[in-house]
Amino acid sequence: MANKFKLVYIAGPFRGDIEANIKAAQQMAGQVLHKYGSKGIFPIVPHNLSHGFYAKVEGCSEEEYWVPGTLEVVRRTDAVLLVFPTADEVSSGTKGEVEEAGRLGIPVFRQLSDDILTILEE
Repeated sequence: MANKFKLVYIAGPFRGDIEANIKAAQQMAGQVLHKYGSKGIFPIVPHNLSHGFYAKVEGCSEEEYWVPGTLEVVRRTDAVLLVFPTADEVSSGTKGEVEEAGRLGIPVFRQLSDDILTILEE
């Protein structure tokens, strides 16, 4: 097991078919854990952070709370992995996350492959 973990933000649509989108993000995280967890890759699944209480932020809208909050999580991760290769084309939230990662030089992976191991070298 690695001494230091590298955090990988799992990015994909939330709204729409919420249950299916959460399941897809969780499945991607499971694949990350299975293939790369022992090497120190740790998936962060924002879908799990908001599930069940997404609309319950007193004093502000979902957009005012969750969008900036998830962007802050992106800023603190070492990489972004899309749930599917075109996730940022069908989700404005995912598009914003990918753009923020790009602005900060955080690598974005459109599919799970051994390429993700490059973040261990940083």
